[in-house]
Amino acid sequence: MPPMPLHVTSFKPGSLDYTSLPQLPLPPWCTPQAQRALGREMDRMQKVQRDTPLSELGWYIDFTRMDNMCQWIVELHSFDRTLPLAADMERLGVQSIVCELRFGADYPMSPPLVRVIRPRFVPFLQGGGGNVTSGGAMCLELLTSTGWLPAYQTDAVLLQVRLAISATDRPARLDARNVHKDYGVAEAFDAYKRAVVMHGWKVPEDMQKRMTF
Repeated sequence: MPPMPLHVTSFKPGSLDYTSLPQLPLPPWCTPQAQRALGREMDRMQKVQRDTPLSELGWYIDFTRMDNMCQWIVELHSFDRTLPLAADMERLGVQSIVCELRFGADYPMSPPLVRVIRPRFVPFLQGGGGNVTSGGAMCLELLTSTGWLPAYQTDAVLLQVRLAISATDRPARLDARNVHKDYGVAEAFDAYKRAVVMHGWKVPEDMQKRMTF
C-alpha cells in the first residue's frame, strides 16, 4: 500500500477493533429484492475500493468482516489537515470516523440510515457542525424519503457525507471529553427523526425497523 499523502490525516486499514462494534444478524424482514440489490452494490463497492487509492477515496470498508449485508461498517478517513476536524483527530489520536449504514427492507427504494458510531462530535447547539446530529445520525435531505432516489450509489452517498462533515462554514469538531464514548442507535434514530421533522422532510416508512434488528 502506498504511503498516505502528507496533506491528509493518516489512516491504516485493518486497525479497527470490530469486537467493540455492534454486530447484528441479517434481519428476517430483509427481502430477496433488497438482498440482491445489496449484493450487487457490495460487489461494485469492492471494485471501487480496489481500484481507487485510499487517500483519494476517503472511505474504507473491510468486506471480510461483513456478515450482514443490511449493516455496513464504514471508516471515513484522510481528511484535509487544514480542517479543524483533522486537527482534533490528530490531537486525540483518532484515525477514522467510524460509521454504520443500516439498509432497510425497501432498499433501494429507501435510503440507508447513516450514523456515526465513534468518535463523538460537539453537538450543533454547543457550536458543532458537519451535519452530525446530537445522536450521531447524519442530517442530509439525501438520506430521507424527500431527497432519496433509488439510483443513488453508496460511494456517492459516502462522498456527500464526507463533504458535509468537512464543511467549513460550520465545522465539525470532536467532543474531547467524550471522544471514546460511542453513540447508540436509539439516540441516533431519535435525533434523525427530530432533524427530519424540523426540516419538513419525510422519514422512510421502513426506518423504524432498523432500530430493532
